[in-house]
Amino acid sequence: MLAGFVKGLASLLSNPPTAVDMADHLSRLQAIADEGSDFVLVAHSQGNLFVNLAYDGLKKSHPATLQAVVHVAPASPTVRGMHVLSDLDAVINGLRNFGSWTVQAINLWLPFNKADASGHTLVGTYLNGQTPASTTPNGPPDTTPRAHVKGLIINALNQVLAP
Repeated sequence: MLAGFVKGLASLLSNPPTAVDMADHLSRLQAIADEGSDFVLVAHSQGNLFVNLAYDGLKKSHPATLQAVVHVAPASPTVRGMHVLSDLDAVINGLRNFGSWTVQAINLWLPFNKADASGHTLVGTYLNGQTPASTTPNGPPDTTPRAHVKGLIINALNQVLAP
């Protein structure tokens, strides 16, 4: 678990998002909003740092634009929408070493998977349609990671389509 955390932290520190990256991201979204589009933004891991700034920037510059966010393995203490975080996510849960407030609550419990020991990959962990998962601690399997994420995305789409 510590190795996964160290690897994830090293990756983030070796290639951190810059203010220029984030401004470019927001600028692209604002251009799409200028065309009248609404948004469902889905972010994984450090992408959540981008999506929080994008959401806030769009709210400020385009208040009439509808948007919803789905956070997958959020690497941030705040979120702008629903999130999913696995109990086995060594990278994100490793951030708890800096304080319990640093990441969101675990809300998906999975059996250990040797093929995805980090418990952090988007496809291997969170979009896995074969692994049984539970939405309650020590509960019986009631979903798969893919079905859970899909449900969050459908909910986000409904938020944007509702008005």
